[in-house]
Amino acid sequence: MGISPLISSYTADLLTSPRRPTNSTMIESVHIENFKGFDSFNLDLNTDINIIVGNNEAGKSTILEAISLALTKRIGGRPVEQELSPYLFNKKCSDAYLAAVKQNQNPALPRILIELYFSESPQLASLRGINNSRNADCIGIRLEAVFDSDYAEEYQKLIEDASEKRVIPAEYYKVHWFSFANNAITSPIAHQRRLPETLRRNGREQV
Repeated sequence: MGISPLISSYTADLLTSPRRPTNSTMIESVHIENFKGFDSFNLDLNTDINIIVGNNEAGKSTILEAISLALTKRIGGRPVEQELSPYLFNKKCSDAYLAAVKQNQNPALPRILIELYFSESPQLASLRGINNSRNADCIGIRLEAVFDSDYAEEYQKLIEDASEKRVIPAEYYKVHWFSFANNAITSPIAHQRRLPETLRRNGREQV
């Protein structure tokens, strides 16, 4: 997408300053699937300063938005469950799904996945596990928007309806927010009010 993998260092406290305290926890890697402009994207961060370089609309702000979403389960300051819409899904996966529906293939609904991999930290040891797309034993969290099987009957009726489907039916989705230890996360890893001003600004604008 024209992005050079160069973002100000993130701490799991989070993102306190480019000069990282010795006891802070870094986000070492970010994995994104089917979120906005990214169908599949990986970003490995340095232990020092990181900078994202890219053209307008390349996805720089989307990376920051994805990180904030995984850390807080909020988007635009609101719980993500209230903001789920077809327009959060990557266009490529959305088009593929809709084409398959049009051909009566009854495809599986795509998911949105955001994973944050943290550096080693005794304070976050409870987040360690292999519940991640790499099946790696490491510290991290994942946020996933997936089809809610409680709506299976309603969804089947929708698929059987002959009318044209134009968007992914996001109203049939639920959000999972888990650590790599496969334990549900119940409170934000970082609060928006604690993020540095540069992140909060760039999360709404282009970097």
